[in-house]
Amino acid sequence: MERAIHLTPAGPPGERGVLSGPVIVWLLAAAKLVFSLLIAGHYGIFRDELYYLACSEHLDFGYVDQPPLIALVAWIARHLFGESLLGLRLLPALAGAATVWWTGKLAREMGGRAFAQGMAALAVFAAPIYLLLHH
Repeated sequence: MERAIHLTPAGPPGERGVLSGPVIVWLLAAAKLVFSLLIAGHYGIFRDELYYLACSEHLDFGYVDQPPLIALVAWIARHLFGESLLGLRLLPALAGAATVWWTGKLAREMGGRAFAQGMAALAVFAAPIYLLLHH
């Protein structure tokens, strides 16, 4: 008994082409990354960033006032990119773009079509708390 294999694109029907949900979500994630990197050098280093850099010189599993991996992320950024503002803010910018992408992907997994995926990703892109945290 032979079985026929049908290759069909994943996702809801009618969602193919340039305006498909994944394409919209990828464009929004890329826009978030570009936006974060464009504003990364327009102001000086923030006091919390200075504190994270200081903590990265004395790595410990945890501090009372911050999550345990913050100092490790600062250590990695400092050793990969030096003391530059862009290097310090690159990893949070990538995390912000990934958050936008994951949100759109989650909307797709829940059955949302292109509009729902785009709106979910756009909501995370424009949410003030994420704009603050991802740079």
